[in-house]
Amino acid sequence: MLSSDIRKGVPQATRSHQLAFLSCLALCIFLVNHAALKPSGEGGTLDSEDIGLVHEVLYSAENDTMSGPDLTKLNLTAATGSVERLYRSAKLQLLREENEWKNSLILPRSTRSLPSFVQSWLRNFVCAVALYLGLGTLWAYYIYVVFGAELFGSKKPGFWDMLEQIKVSMAALPLYSMLPALSEWMVEQGWTKAYPRLGEYGLTIYALQFIVYIAGVELGVYWMHRSLHYGPLYKHLHYIHHKYNKEHTLSPFAGLAFHPLDGILQATPYVVMLFVVPFHALTHELLLFATAVWTTNIHDCLHGRCEPIMGAGYHTIHHTSYKENYGHYFVYMDWLFNSLELPPVGPTPPQPLRSRRRRACVRIGWALGDEPPSPLVSLGNAPEGAM
Repeated sequence: MLSSDIRKGVPQATRSHQLAFLSCLALCIFLVNHAALKPSGEGGTLDSEDIGLVHEVLYSAENDTMSGPDLTKLNLTAATGSVERLYRSAKLQLLREENEWKNSLILPRSTRSLPSFVQSWLRNFVCAVALYLGLGTLWAYYIYVVFGAELFGSKKPGFWDMLEQIKVSMAALPLYSMLPALSEWMVEQGWTKAYPRLGEYGLTIYALQFIVYIAGVELGVYWMHRSLHYGPLYKHLHYIHHKYNKEHTLSPFAGLAFHPLDGILQATPYVVMLFVVPFHALTHELLLFATAVWTTNIHDCLHGRCEPIMGAGYHTIHHTSYKENYGHYFVYMDWLFNSLELPPVGPTPPQPLRSRRRRACVRIGWALGDEPPSPLVSLGNAPEGAM
């Protein structure tokens, strides 16, 4: 529905639309949590070990002076508690073993003596560096060397621009890697609702959990990103990323070129949602790394209309206007909160517009009759709270 509406000119979302979405999301979170109260297991029942434990507890008090319904109720309660403790302990053990297995795939044996948190951080750092440099290099080679003349002509980003983006990203990656390591540690402590096996709830419930999880992440990333465009958060954090405010300075390497705290804040909704809905632990971690792939894609300035996906055309507008298209994977949040700006149809890359959405100017404090500052201002002259 939204895709066809977008092509016609983006109808304005109202407060009713926003309340309806938030209410629907809250209801879905409740339903997903309710469905997760009784994990089904592979076959929907307790396995033989669990049943044996129930029997052991149920008949352990046969010489007790209590009898009849009172004894049965007491023993059933004890049996249920024992099975729940067994289940929780086994789940956490599976999660720890899975993390150890991932460490063994990436790290040398000499690191086994390190604390598990350090191993997790080191593994995530190695994977992040390999993904960033490997994917970014391949992406840049194909779009600038193999197809550069056809796609960009003379408007390719310079070598020194890309090198600066790599330097900023490499300086931030050690701290970026702390977030997945921290989430793994919290999962191992049993503080989150993460679980180790897809079969625990079945594919249908997993699919519903995935949809609700992504919807929550989209909402969280949108508002986190939008908040980073105002006041001290922009001045001290997000401005580093928005130095790349011209199309010929954007490149796949700009995707992770943030202040470390900025990058961590924008990924925090992925971790927060682990406390909100039950979710598969490995899927959560893979989605964290998928953001690195996605940011590579949306900073390459290859503009396509692929609604409802928030592609590079949308994100280039964000870099050249500063005040639209804050979304993550999809355009829905920008539509819902009236910050969506469409890239032009056709092969021509979007160019900065001098008067783009005066309502946006009003929203950030400029007078209605004034023109906003040029989106191509230098870093030193950029408005502190408006970018």
